[in-house]
Amino acid sequence: MSAESTSNAPRCPRCSHYYITYDPSFPYGCRILGFKSRNTPEKEVQGASGLPCQSFAEKAASKR
Repeated sequence: MSAESTSNAPRCPRCSHYYITYDPSFPYGCRILGFKSRNTPEKEVQGASGLPCQSFAEKAASKR
């Protein structure tokens, strides 16, 4: 994987659908795809489909 494709790949912590669960066995979740996992959802999607997540939606910038 090249550095360019890695920098443009969807990253779960920047996605509005990503959340941290209260389940210690499955600490990461994706609301739109409807699952929890031990790895970040981006890794699960990449491993299952071979493609980057197609449901990625950038979080809105917070006002501080």
